[in-house]
Amino acid sequence: MKQTNFHTHTSRCHHAFGNDEEFVRTAIQNDFEVLGFSDHACWKYDSDFVAHMHMKLDEFDDYKDSVLYLKDRYKKQIEIRFGLEAEYFPKYMDWLLDFCIENEIDYLIFGNHYYSTDEDHIYLGGAKGKYIKGYFDTCVEGMKTGMYAYLAHPELILRSTGGVITPEIEEGFHRICKTSQDYNVPLEFNVLGMQHNLRI
Repeated sequence: MKQTNFHTHTSRCHHAFGNDEEFVRTAIQNDFEVLGFSDHACWKYDSDFVAHMHMKLDEFDDYKDSVLYLKDRYKKQIEIRFGLEAEYFPKYMDWLLDFCIENEIDYLIFGNHYYSTDEDHIYLGGAKGKYIKGYFDTCVEGMKTGMYAYLAHPELILRSTGGVITPEIEEGFHRICKTSQDYNVPLEFNVLGMQHNLRI
């Protein structure tokens, strides 16, 4: 049975490991039809902030060269797509759109990890208080931009509650599902997130 995967990180995001070509060969061996590379997007910050879970700007050219090389080398065996996973950071969205157009990015996936910008260090996987609603608000706002192919790991918020779905979180999930339907933005079923929530 043919399979696809559009959520593939490389070592450049600083929390994954492995060789880019090994990913491709493994995908071919396991009968994948499409492999999408979508490492965590680099950002051009207004500050001197250095992200610990994103590709850095000076790593992007190597990422691009590697993915496009593999796309050509293995084109008879597998379809490779050149993507990024990015947050919804309102003040940087114009920059992100221009960057994606300039570099001919095939697709963006929406990973809603940080509120407003990671410069503020508000991680939504550990969101509490007003940031629980903030997680769902920014999911909806980002999905409505039309920039993203799908919303990755929508269950991320459950890391803040030990997997417990409170009434507030249930209402938020309903909002995400309604936005997904209205704006035709699919929701990812994330196996890592499922495994995490089964352990807690």
